[in-house]
Amino acid sequence: MTKAALKIADDIEIRLLPQAELEAHREALVQLFAPVDKHDIRGMTAAEFVQWAIDGRIELFMADGGKLAWGLTMLADGAQPIAEIIGVVGEGFRKHLGAIWPQMEAVCRQRGAARVVLNGRPGWQRIMDKHGFAVRELAMVKELD
Repeated sequence: MTKAALKIADDIEIRLLPQAELEAHREALVQLFAPVDKHDIRGMTAAEFVQWAIDGRIELFMADGGKLAWGLTMLADGAQPIAEIIGVVGEGFRKHLGAIWPQMEAVCRQRGAARVVLNGRPGWQRIMDKHGFAVRELAMVKELD
């Protein structure tokens, strides 16, 4: 287990992907994040999202042997830093969320976050309610041609 990995259960480990490895794995990462629609990754394509990681604008985390992945970026809201979790992919996310979420939250606190923001489709609300999330805003989106 590398220093950047957090073991959270016998079969689950969260790993921060090292910045130096991202370029070498660009295509695999683009394929991994391809199922996530533009709404879930701030209007970006999977290739743009991965480029953000390569450029150091977001951190990429993986769990469950690479079956789950997400990005984390820090935003400024006055004096209160906000952690934004974006681009969550993986079929096992719901299955492992109970084990993974406390560690994800700890990482956000380590980064100095006072709040966590997660964008998702309406069905995510039922899942994230159990972890203390509440809907505070409504995002309205219009695609411009």
